[in-house]
Amino acid sequence: MVKMCKGINWKEIFNNQNEIHAFELGISEVICPMKARFPMPMKYENPLEEEYHYYMVGRVFGILFWLVVIIGGIIWLK
Repeated sequence: MVKMCKGINWKEIFNNQNEIHAFELGISEVICPMKARFPMPMKYENPLEEEYHYYMVGRVFGILFWLVVIIGGIIWLK
């Protein structure tokens, strides 16, 4: 695991607004799975076009969040 992380430039992760926004969209879609009240028109800049991998990582973190909540709830109820 440590060898894998040696090649990563940690200063390049989440270093611009589109990366942060794509991650936030991914995690919020999983944590709050409701349809948007007002859909975003595609004429605006779409951060998912270039930063789709951050969107997918956000979705993974959203799933992990719900797993922690569910497992924590099960443990708490016992």
